Amino acid sequence: MEIPWLIIIIVFLASTIFATFGFGDALLALPFLAMTIGLQKATPLLAISGFTLAICLMGSGYKYVRWKEALKLVLGSLCGVPIGVWLLKHADKEMMQVIVGLVISFIALYNIFKPSLVKIEKDSSAPIFGFIGGVLGGAFNTSAPPVVMYGSMRGWSPQMFVGMMQAFFLPTDIFVISGHIGSGLLDKVVLQYYLWCLPFLLLAVYLGHRLKKKIPIGQFQNGVFVLIFISGILLVVKSLLG
Repeated sequence: MEIPWLIIIIVFLASTIFATFGFGDALLALPFLAMTIGLQKATPLLAISGFTLAICLMGSGYKYVRWKEALKLVLGSLCGVPIGVWLLKHADKEMMQVIVGLVISFIALYNIFKPSLVKIEKDSSAPIFGFIGGVLGGAFNTSAPPVVMYGSMRGWSPQMFVGMMQAFFLPTDIFVISGHIGSGLLDKVVLQYYLWCLPFLLLAVYLGHRLKKKIPIGQFQNGVFVLIFISGILLVVKSLLG
């Protein structure tokens, strides 16, 4: 296999965004990778890359975790992941790419305009949001947005957000990767792509650590979400035009 420089560059840039701001790797990379290698290769590649980043960036946020609530989110995702993996493998490819483009565009608009949400007083709805995250994770490796929305509605503090997302991401990523292995989606080609990208993932972690101290977070985040919105629309247009 020749060195897949375009794939490496996409994964590296998206991983640097994640290491700097704690979000956006899959949202930014997935449309471009889907247009390059297809959704069935892009999703498992981002799943295993994202899991690597999560391990490298694991911090002290766990002391802020509400473990009972986190467990409800994770159990919901456990039920949703197999559905997402099945859709990724068996659903019409063009239709799936249109869906992922629309989902990513919606998520970008939500984060740009930040509408007010109804507050949730109890954690009884956690499995529902976890389930939706699991479906999106299995199909598109975008499990975070429903849980972020849930956390906003629950009024989590910034420290709790970090801890709860860590507690949700790691087991959900394991579910997703296991599903991709079991379905044959995480194959030899995807692993070769991952191995080419691995040194650049580690470089992204280092750069992200340096950049987060120098870049104005809020202003830059909006710019990233505008780029994510554009990438989602491009994927929809390309999928519809063929």
